[in-house]
Amino acid sequence: MLPRLTPTVRLRRASAPEPSSGGPRALAPPSHSRRHRREIPLVELLLPILLVVVFWLFLIRPQQRRAKETAAMQRSLEPGDEVMLTAGLFGTVVSIDDDRIQVELSPGTVVTVARGAIGQVVPPQVEEAEDETGDQTGDETPASGDTADTDPTTGSTPGSDDKES
Repeated sequence: MLPRLTPTVRLRRASAPEPSSGGPRALAPPSHSRRHRREIPLVELLLPILLVVVFWLFLIRPQQRRAKETAAMQRSLEPGDEVMLTAGLFGTVVSIDDDRIQVELSPGTVVTVARGAIGQVVPPQVEEAEDETGDQTGDETPASGDTADTDPTTGSTPGSDDKES
C-alpha cells in the first residue's frame, strides 16, 4: 500500500451546552487570545492624544488669546478714541454705557452700537515731523546734481534713452 500524503483532519462534534457558560465550549476562544485583544499598544494611544494636543495648540489656544485681546481692547475704550466698527465704519467714541457705545460717524451723526461691534481702535495718525530748519521731512528738495524730472521708478530723466549702442 501507498502511504498517505495528505494530512487527516479529525472533526469533533460540538459538545452539549454547559448550564454555567450558556454556550458550547468549542465556540469559546481560548483564554490567552482574550488577553491579547484587550492590550492596546502605546503607539495607538499616543496618536489620538497627539492629534488633540496639536489641534488645541494651533486652533483653540490662538482663538482664545485673540478673544481676550479683543475684550481687553473693548474694555479700555474712552470717549474721543477713533474706532472702526466690525461693519467697517469709522467713527469717534462719544460716550460709553455698560454694553452700549455711542459713536459719531460724521459731524452730527451719532449711532449707538453694542460694545462687541467695536472691531479695533484706530491708532492716531502721526503727522510728519518737522526737522530743525522748519521744513517737513517728506518735502525734500533734490540735491544739486539731481533734477526734479527724474522718474522715481526707473531713476532716469524723460527723454534720455538707456539703450546700449
